[in-house]
Amino acid sequence: MAWAVLIRSNNRLDGKREFLAGNGFFDRTNTHPCPTALFKTRGEARAAIREHLTDLRQRPDLRAEPFGWLAPIPVPVEVEVRRISSSSPNLTPES
Repeated sequence: MAWAVLIRSNNRLDGKREFLAGNGFFDRTNTHPCPTALFKTRGEARAAIREHLTDLRQRPDLRAEPFGWLAPIPVPVEVEVRRISSSSPNLTPES
């Protein structure tokens, strides 16, 4: 098990939306291919929220329409790693 950060919004234009924060939310120089930032503990996820996402929690203009951002929260996630068959149609040969 790992922890991730759930980004949430609720506005009239898009309705209710939720997604897991990617690495770019926390480290602009991170080139790791994993699109979701993962943390070992809930405390690490909370620390990342405090350090990088306080605007979503504190700024009234981002919480109001048209944005409707809600405070990000740490959530437990299960990580599965499996090998993709080389015959998968989504893989392209490397040059």
